Amino acid sequence: MRVGHWAPGFGGGLRWTPGERLFHEWGCGTHCMNGNLYDVRGTTLRSFVGSAAWTSDDGRYAAIANAAGDVEVVEFEHGRTHQGSSRHTPCFFPIDVVWRANEVRVRFASEATAPVDLHPRPPPVMRRVRSRFGSREGEQ
Repeated sequence: MRVGHWAPGFGGGLRWTPGERLFHEWGCGTHCMNGNLYDVRGTTLRSFVGSAAWTSDDGRYAAIANAAGDVEVVEFEHGRTHQGSSRHTPCFFPIDVVWRANEVRVRFASEATAPVDLHPRPPPVMRRVRSRFGSREGEQ
């Protein structure tokens, strides 16, 4: 077993996530949070700034929201991010989050919501369609 010493530089919460990563979040004032995603060596993989952050019950995701209505959802295991936004401005500060099977929905003080699809559909596959009238590009 190898033991090492490492200090992230800020207080706050530090927790292990799927994919052997560390999620570190700390406050920076009223409605202000920062966060970093580290690998096992302490190297910063991603940095986040927002108004609030929530971690899903299963520990696989974190949702970071800001007062402009933007939401970034981080998938810890693979390091992927999913983006979403409320189409209403101003949103004020984020209040709570609802985790669903394929979606995260953040509610703001202005009653606006910002949905984020966790499993977006891939773009349609384009292929050349041939017919007796000629060829054209079309969706499959």
